[in-house]
Amino acid sequence: MNFGPRLNAQALRDRRNQETTLHKLAQTQSDIYFLTCCKKLDIVPKGLRLKNPLSSSGLPEASRIREQASVKLRNVALKLCYRKQRTLTGNANTNDWRRHLNSQSKVNGVERFLKDSYSTHVRRCFAKKNAKLRTLSKENILLSGLLEQGHPFINHLFKTGVERSVTTTTNSHPNNQQVINLTDEPLSDAQLSLLNKGLSFCPTTKIDDVDLSFSISRFNRRVRLKEWAHTEGISDSPQPLSHPQLPKREWTPRTNRNRYIDCITDSVQQHLRSFLNTIDNAHTSKTDNLPKQERRALKELSQNKDLVIKPAD
Repeated sequence: MNFGPRLNAQALRDRRNQETTLHKLAQTQSDIYFLTCCKKLDIVPKGLRLKNPLSSSGLPEASRIREQASVKLRNVALKLCYRKQRTLTGNANTNDWRRHLNSQSKVNGVERFLKDSYSTHVRRCFAKKNAKLRTLSKENILLSGLLEQGHPFINHLFKTGVERSVTTTTNSHPNNQQVINLTDEPLSDAQLSLLNKGLSFCPTTKIDDVDLSFSISRFNRRVRLKEWAHTEGISDSPQPLSHPQLPKREWTPRTNRNRYIDCITDSVQQHLRSFLNTIDNAHTSKTDNLPKQERRALKELSQNKDLVIKPAD
């Protein structure tokens, strides 16, 4: 086992604190995995099952209320685990354990030790949770039958060990603890970094000046056409319909017909010019908020129709 480089008392204490934080984080992630699987299987862990004080009465309503309360308690426990994970992730990313390390070689050695320790603890925690899930599934007749038959749904949830991508995304990326991959498809470093920005993150978009100007011009044209059709497009005098005198397809009514319409179109054009000038001035100082690798990862994730990305339950 790798015990890391030789450290002084303060550096050793910092390393142990960081190791404890990572172990707690691994335990919390395994709890999230366990409770998420329980929610998918519609089962409640034994520790969260409420006792029925009216069990001797045999009232079915009392049993139903107890089951509903147990399910709500399980869902609350899952939310608390996610909250705890965010706190531990913040503590793990402080890098306080580097303060008393006086060389880069020691930093690299301690980092390798923490990585190995975290990876080992993750595998151990997830293996225990998989064993508990199998035991709970056997209590249900339907799930027990699916487990014995090797149904794909059950096999997907209970894959042997922690070789699932959930461990490959966590054991080697201490800074990517907010993303839990429950699929068999591994995610790249760029994809994990992108997903860690959160679902509320907005990538910078490139504005096409020509397309925007063309859209505004067509809007102004439609406004003028509606005004022209309302005033001159309809005539009450009987005329033959064989060869109607219609304007050309790209024809636009002239200006100075209606001062209100002119005011609207001029205002729109003025706002467009002001907006484009603002964008041009900001473009020189504001760069893309996504690196090329993450921009490519965004395209890959958006094109993957088999991958479902959603916030935690």
